[in-house]
Formats: sequence, structure tokens, C-alpha cells
Amino acid sequence: MNLPDNFPYGEDLIDRIVPVLGGVYDHVHMQEAQKVEEVVGLVVEGYHIRLVNQARSHARFDIGPSQFDDVVRDIPSDRALLAFYHSHPTGNLAPSIEDQSMMMLQFAQGVYMPWLIVTVTPYPRSRLHWLDPQYQVIASYDLPVTVSA
Repeated sequence: MNLPDNFPYGEDLIDRIVPVLGGVYDHVHMQEAQKVEEVVGLVVEGYHIRLVNQARSHARFDIGPSQFDDVVRDIPSDRALLAFYHSHPTGNLAPSIEDQSMMMLQFAQGVYMPWLIVTVTPYPRSRLHWLDPQYQVIASYDLPVTVSA
């Protein structure tokens, strides 16, 4: 695996996320096929959790602090919360300006969880984003397309 030098989480994070991607892609594909909204959720060690996009929008999402807190509280103590994910129905894996602002706010509040942007258009792809600790800019890494079921 050829991770960037500024990747702050350790190579094992990718190895722990990749097995869950099949379920995430299924979630995104199902929601986008129904033309419902941007899909949002959490990647936990061994599984993913679907969240409700309270914005009900194809262009943005909002999960609300109480939904996040309630879901995180129910994660078993032997499972790690690995990443936050949401979809970009257009197929663009780059974080939007709004995504970047929310990531910077999250990191400023001491929450260093990476963001995973996912699309199934034209085929399943995902990119992990994080705050570069040295330069305080958003950095990214494309995850493998081939996933485990």
C-alpha cells in the first residue's frame, strides 16, 4: 500500500475499512437508485451504520448532533469507529466547499475521524479525506475499487 507521508492514522486503518466497503456501496447504490438523497453513515470496525440525512438533499447532508451522539453511544466498546461516510451522487469524490468547512470545524473541535466520500457512478469508488496535520489542509487517498463482501 502506497499511502501518502502525511497519512496520520496508520496503514491498518485502510485494512480495517476496505472489508466494510461492499456494504457501504450497497447502501449508496440502493438509496441513489431510489433518487432519495445523499447517503450518510459511519464505518465501524466490521460493519457500517446508516444514518438519516436530515437535509433530504442530493447536494448536501445534515445528520444533527443528537443522531450522531445516539448512534456512537450504541457502538460496542470492542469496535472502533473508523470513519464517517457520505455519497456524492454526481460521481465526484472531491470534498465540496461545504464538506471542507465541516471537516475543518470537526478537526478544530478535536474530532480527528477521517471522511470517506463514496460514489457508485459510474462504478463503486471511494476516497478517504483527512486534515494534513502539518499544513492544515485536506489530504486524500483513493481506496481500492475491489472490495471484500
